[in-house]
Amino acid sequence: MIYAVLEAGAISAMHVGKDDAHIARIRFKDDLEVVLMVGQPHKMRSGYQIQLYGSKRWKSLTPDLSHLYSYLLETWVNYARTGREPYPIEEKVELIAALKACQRSLESGREFMIKDCFY
Repeated sequence: MIYAVLEAGAISAMHVGKDDAHIARIRFKDDLEVVLMVGQPHKMRSGYQIQLYGSKRWKSLTPDLSHLYSYLLETWVNYARTGREPYPIEEKVELIAALKACQRSLESGREFMIKDCFY
């Protein structure tokens, strides 16, 4: 959901949670900060939500995931028919690097640059 709102531009990641209650800060370009919270069921109730805070307003979004499987299937069929990827490959690669930076930060207790976590 983050990349649907911000697109690419992650710079660094710092994990401040623990293995079953992940809390990570990802810094993006333009001085934007993202905080991810993902926990195991015994720590946090599941669900997806995004909170956006700006200098003038804030907005809370809770996506309707009741048709997620059919949406993903439609997206895949469209890709198979047209050959056009729904999201740029650069965003996918950066997202994987950002998650890797979060994992490294969890293990070491320090901040990691996203550019250092590409495969």
